[in-house]
Amino acid sequence: MVTIGIAGVSGYAQNHLRALRELEQQGLVRLVAAVAINAAEIPETVADLESRGVEIYGNYTAMLSAWQGRLDVVCLPTPIHLHASMTIAALEAGFHVFVEKPLSATVAEVEAIIAARERSGLFVGVGFQDISLPQAQEVKRLLLEGALGDLREIQIGALWPRGLAYFARSGWAGRIAVGDQAVYDSPLSNALAHFANLAFYWAGATPQVSCQLTGVEAELYRANPIENFDTIAARFMTDRSQPIRFLASHACTEEREARILVSCAAGNVLWHNGQDVTITWPDGSQKVEPLPRPGRYMVPMWRAFLDRLQGHDAPMATPEIACTHTYAVEMVQRSVPVQTVAADVLRERAEAITIMGLESVFDRAWSRGVLFSEAGASWAAPAPS
Repeated sequence: MVTIGIAGVSGYAQNHLRALRELEQQGLVRLVAAVAINAAEIPETVADLESRGVEIYGNYTAMLSAWQGRLDVVCLPTPIHLHASMTIAALEAGFHVFVEKPLSATVAEVEAIIAARERSGLFVGVGFQDISLPQAQEVKRLLLEGALGDLREIQIGALWPRGLAYFARSGWAGRIAVGDQAVYDSPLSNALAHFANLAFYWAGATPQVSCQLTGVEAELYRANPIENFDTIAARFMTDRSQPIRFLASHACTEEREARILVSCAAGNVLWHNGQDVTITWPDGSQKVEPLPRPGRYMVPMWRAFLDRLQGHDAPMATPEIACTHTYAVEMVQRSVPVQTVAADVLRERAEAITIMGLESVFDRAWSRGVLFSEAGASWAAPAPS
C-alpha cells in the first residue's frame, strides 16, 4: 500500500483529500501525515484526519523529517511560488512527488525540478488532470496518427466569473510576485491552466511531450484591483507553425464553460469541459463521448500516478509535458505589459468587478478565431508582437 503525506488540507487540497479517501476505501493508499499550518481555522478537518490516524504537523520540514524513510509520496497542493522548493525538498528527502499545477512559475524552476528528479531517480507527477482521461489520450493518438488530417490550429476559450473574494482568498492570488519570488497567478497559469496545457500537449509531436512555442501575441487586461491580469487573449506560435489561441477572463458576468477546438485539415475535435468531446471525422460523421463531471477527474489522475509508481506507462502529466505551459506563462508575463481597463467600461458591485459587454466580445473572438482587439472591443488594444 502506498503511504502519502499531504502539505495542506484546506482550499484546493480538499479535492485531493476526497480523492485519497476514495482510494483508501479501495485499499490502494493510506494517508498518514498532513501539514496544517492553519489548523485552528479548520478544526473539523483536522479532527477528522486525526480520527483516522493521520499525524498533523505545523510545518512542511517537520513532516519530511518525521517520515523520512517511512513515506512513499508527498502531495503538494500548495501556492504556485512554493512548488519548486517544496518539490525539490521532497525529492532530496527520498519521496515521490505529486505537485499541483502549474508545475512552477518559471522555466528555470522547472529545470531545477527535473534535475532533482534525475538525481533522485524518483517520480514527479503534475496535477494537470485532463491528461489522464482516456478521451484526452484518444485525441492525442488521433492527432499523432493523422486520422483527422494535418493539425491546423487550436483554440481555447472560457469565461469563468470570479468575484473580489476570489482574489482576496490568499496573499498570492492575482499576484505577479511575492517578494522576489515569481508567482504569475492568472487565468492562464491557474484556473484555466488545464485547458492551455491540454492544447499544448495535443500539439506535441510525440506521445510524451507537449509542443514547443516560438512566439506569442497577447493582450493582457486588469479589471480587478490586482497586480496581474484577469482577462487575456493570446496567440501562441508553435515550432510546427500551428497557432494556439487562448481567450479567457474572470471579469465577466456570464459563464462560458471551457472549450477547446482542434481544427485539422479533414476533421476536428471539440472538447467541452465537464460535458463531452465531439470528434468530427473526415467523412463528416461524428463521435460524441461524455466527459466526467468537474470534480471527478481527480481519482483517475491519482490512479495513473499510482500506476506510474509501479512502472506502468499510465497517462500522467510529467515535468516534460508541463514545461511548455510554464514557458507560455513566463513568455507572456515577460513580454507583454498588463493594461488596466478604463473605469468607464467597468461594472462595479460589492462582490465583483466586470467588463461591460465582455461576453459579446468573447463570442465574436471565438467564432472568428481572433483576439479581443481584432473582435472590435472598445477597451482592447492591439497585441504587441
